[in-house]
Amino acid sequence: MSKKLIFIIIALLIVVGVGYFVYQSSTPNYQQKSASGEIYNNSVYSYSLNLPESWKGKYLIEERDNTTSFIYNPSSGIKHNLFSIVVYPDSQWQQLIGEPGFHGTEIIKKDDLVFVYVISLDNPYTGNEGDEYQRMAGEISSIIKTFEIK
Repeated sequence: MSKKLIFIIIALLIVVGVGYFVYQSSTPNYQQKSASGEIYNNSVYSYSLNLPESWKGKYLIEERDNTTSFIYNPSSGIKHNLFSIVVYPDSQWQQLIGEPGFHGTEIIKKDDLVFVYVISLDNPYTGNEGDEYQRMAGEISSIIKTFEIK
């Protein structure tokens, strides 16, 4: 093999390796397993939550700006938020807690950030989906207890 060909192969391997690393670091790692289910890891704010095994295949995660939403995803395809974790600067949090109708609950304050969870107050489903949504909503307080900052 010529030196030029070896150089091209090495360069391609480096490009592929760097591309894979960038892809992995930008993709949330919430499919890791725990003893009781899945672990959601938020790489932006460095926190994790343990989700119960009973939730497997029944939820989606949507990450936007400072909010991570855990969304019920029933077989009917009609999605509805179960709860969200929102990260606020402390000054903004202090303003929000005094506003009428705001129902977020502080989990922990770290440095100048306040981690808050907000539970959906309604159940838009009936029948089996309504029962399943209600059961999952009943497990949120146990999930919040597993909140951990890395």
